[in-house]
Amino acid sequence: MSVSSYDEPYMEGYFIDTEGKKHCYRLMDRRPFDLIEQEYEFLIEHYEEFETSEFFSEDELRESIECLCLVNSEANRIKEGDIIFDYPYHALYGIRQKDGNEEIVWLRSFTGIDESLDDPYANSIYEMFGDSWDYLDFEH
Repeated sequence: MSVSSYDEPYMEGYFIDTEGKKHCYRLMDRRPFDLIEQEYEFLIEHYEEFETSEFFSEDELRESIECLCLVNSEANRIKEGDIIFDYPYHALYGIRQKDGNEEIVWLRSFTGIDESLDDPYANSIYEMFGDSWDYLDFEH
């Protein structure tokens, strides 16, 4: 899950690792990456530097991976609401293996407009995160 703002600028978010742990990052005074692939590469390079907490159980992690493998990333997008121009961009992505390569799959975003894939597996992943899909739980 990535949150970025060009106005302030900053980037923050979290990712779930292969053990179901949530890693939170905050990059203040940093302009957002142009591509999610660039952000992903940065996160891999700095993996050990982020705050970590328990998030998914083994069963929840397995279920989310199974759903992610079945998501139709070419599905239509459903849009509701109105854009808020100075609102940070919140986006939920998944990373899956496809043809021996990692594929980043966009699942949902919010900028005032709630945009999601019209796909039952993407919706299942979103429901697994519940209301906290865009919640960052940094320790202060």
